[in-house]
Amino acid sequence: MEKTPVVVLPLKKEDIPKLIEILAQHVIDEKTGEVLREEINEIKDWMSGKRDNYGRVRKYFVAKNKRGEVLGSMAYSEPNPEMLSHFNTPKQSAELSNAFVSSSVFRGQGVGRQILETIFDIARKDDKKYLLVRSKPRYKKSWGFYDKMFDESWGFLKDESGASRKTWWKKL
Repeated sequence: MEKTPVVVLPLKKEDIPKLIEILAQHVIDEKTGEVLREEINEIKDWMSGKRDNYGRVRKYFVAKNKRGEVLGSMAYSEPNPEMLSHFNTPKQSAELSNAFVSSSVFRGQGVGRQILETIFDIARKDDKKYLLVRSKPRYKKSWGFYDKMFDESWGFLKDESGASRKTWWKKL
């Protein structure tokens, strides 16, 4: 499959409506198939600069094709305390979050890879030594991507709700 050429840029407010459409393709209850609007609204708030429950502001990056269409986004921030403890990494770590790519270019077109490689570069420039990520079981189809892009899976970690998430780390 041919790679989709993209440019990866910091998120702009006008990108958010298209990203909401992309989130609705993925943020879905596994059992009912229902779009989880409350969770999408929470992510939208973070995209708009609102601090999360840990007081972090997430830095979002967006992939756009040559026509300027939004194809996906990812964010990174300081890791939450549970992630730092789980990985036993220094404070010079960052945490990847809210990684979503449009279903129109999902799998094998390189959009996610290009966003993630940009985040690797920016995190290094921010003097980060590790990038950490955790993923809910409902995103299991993406776990192979993390297996390829990160150095190692680090088992499972219970999140704030008590659900287990698979984790990975990468030395930058």
